[in-house]
Amino acid sequence: MERTFDAIATFLFKYPPRLFGRGELGLAPAFPLPVVVALSVLLLLLLALTLRGIRTSRSARDRGVIGALRGAVFLILGLCLLRPVLLLSSAVPQRNVLGILLDDSRSMRLADADKVSRLDLVRRAFGDSSGSLTRRLSERFILRFFRFSADAGPLAGAEGLSGSGTRTDLATALETAREELAGVPLAGLVLVTDGADNAGQDLTAPLLGLGAHRVPVYTVGVGTERFAKDLAIERVALPGSVLGGAGVLAEVVLRVRGLDGQSVTVVAEDDGRVVAERAFPLPKGGDVARVRLRLPPMTEGAHPITFKVRPVEGEIVTENNESRTILQVRPGPERVLYLEGEPRQEFALLRRAVAGDSALQVVGLLRSAKEKYLRLGVRDSLELVAGFPTRREDLFRYRALVLGSIEASFFTGDQLRMLADFVGRRGGGLIVQGGRGALAEGGFAGTPLEEVLPGSLGGVSPAAAGDPATELAVRATPAGRQHPIL
Repeated sequence: MERTFDAIATFLFKYPPRLFGRGELGLAPAFPLPVVVALSVLLLLLLALTLRGIRTSRSARDRGVIGALRGAVFLILGLCLLRPVLLLSSAVPQRNVLGILLDDSRSMRLADADKVSRLDLVRRAFGDSSGSLTRRLSERFILRFFRFSADAGPLAGAEGLSGSGTRTDLATALETAREELAGVPLAGLVLVTDGADNAGQDLTAPLLGLGAHRVPVYTVGVGTERFAKDLAIERVALPGSVLGGAGVLAEVVLRVRGLDGQSVTVVAEDDGRVVAERAFPLPKGGDVARVRLRLPPMTEGAHPITFKVRPVEGEIVTENNESRTILQVRPGPERVLYLEGEPRQEFALLRRAVAGDSALQVVGLLRSAKEKYLRLGVRDSLELVAGFPTRREDLFRYRALVLGSIEASFFTGDQLRMLADFVGRRGGGLIVQGGRGALAEGGFAGTPLEEVLPGSLGGVSPAAAGDPATELAVRATPAGRQHPIL
């Protein structure tokens, strides 16, 4: 059907429809413009005279049909005088530049079903200046090569590709090529890639910029689009740092294709030494599988962690079966300051809960009387000897702060602002417990501390105002009603 339409269009308009999409319509009058205008006026007069010559005895429909036919004839004669033409632009040999962008990321090392890597295919096609493709392009254009992965830059030739890039950033590649070739007659850009763009940048802006300068972008795909059987590590969720002496939980996300129900093994290695391993069956009918590995405590310093999934039978590509990252182990323990305004069981229970954790130390400051404190877990006799810290550098030594039943009047204005800065500027953790001297009952509403709390402090409850036996109505919030306990 499409061929028939093209044949009819070519017979009527001389050229196939695809050429009209590439070119522009123009006019090339057979005579000078004043002559064409005079002839057009003459044709209009002849049309008017012929219309007057139609017998009035004919019906209105007949007169309309005859007038339309005569008008169409004169219109065709007018178009013939104007001589419409199709204008197509072509590159003048060796006068325009063609930018060729070659993918240099690690995914180009993958060997497809023919056992030839994608990088070798690109080198064969664009590396030999005497090759048919490069020779034919060089006859028409001045070739400029670029390599791209996480960044982009000029390239002498395809032989300089190494396939060592850690990412594929198509947006940066297009923008770099446009900037490098600014000011030269650019015929277009050829983007040669396997399409594995993992930079996450939007391609709209660079493509619009190239389109505004009427620079076309031609894409050339390399490699197999989908494998019948493939297992790849898509993502690894692992903290960037952890305390010394503490274990860490890692989640490995696998992309699965054609391996429903098979059992696979995921391994975590620390500089070549296996530190965790887990075998599990792949879900049936799913494209994504998740597995969690618990890494043991490690020594202080930077640890290169490699996550691997062992190849399965029938898997063609195994280069995507591993992922590397760095785990920074910080010296511990992290110290937490716990301030309590009165003896309560929470003070003893919290300290007891973390007593066996070598990565965490709770320093307790319990107010036993006015301006008298019980200090627990301090490093020396001078730590917290005057009570709660009054200087930022003293407070900011702690990683987190726990406030028990302590009223706002206990702190000075500077200390309240220091508490807010501890969270907002230092990035420390803050836990505020309930109690008769805490939160709104403690007078913290309107203080700098309220600004860093996750909720707003209302008025004082009737129970806290006087009668402890006052009956209260408790209503769960919408978020609370979603909790499994309810």
